[in-house]
Amino acid sequence: MFREIITLKKADGVVKKWFFLCIFLLNGCVANDKGNIPGYRQIVPLTVKYLARTFIIQTDIEALKQRNILRIEKMNNVKFKAKYAQAYAILKKLPQSLLNKYFIREHASKEEIITRIRVLTKDDFLDVVDAIPDDFIIDSFEEYFRNKENIIGFNIVESLNRIWKSIIRKA
Repeated sequence: MFREIITLKKADGVVKKWFFLCIFLLNGCVANDKGNIPGYRQIVPLTVKYLARTFIIQTDIEALKQRNILRIEKMNNVKFKAKYAQAYAILKKLPQSLLNKYFIREHASKEEIITRIRVLTKDDFLDVVDAIPDDFIIDSFEEYFRNKENIIGFNIVESLNRIWKSIIRKA
């Protein structure tokens, strides 16, 4: 999820700046001791939810759903089951009420998933974002940045310099 946020093409400059500022502030605490930054447990979930909501609001949900339906339709059953198992490993950590509301279960067929995707609305996606527990987001964030492979090639100094130049141009 974080790689997608970093490369958002539609997100406005403010969203990207907020994200990179949070990455800058939180980068050290993930590597060292997250308890050293006041508000850490509030900043991370707030930022991720803000970015997710912005992405959902700015995205053509129908086109996004159609692209994903086509991707699923093209998968053979073996590949689909493997991908769904990976997704479910993450999804099962969400609140049971959310899993029940959207009929998310351990074993589902391609047809079931496609049918569920078709009926989802922008409001459904926004509700899901709001229902994700803060602890789930913090755990995912920390796990992502602990894995060095995810941050190879991510140059925080270069990113912050671009943001600063953008701020100066707009001033």
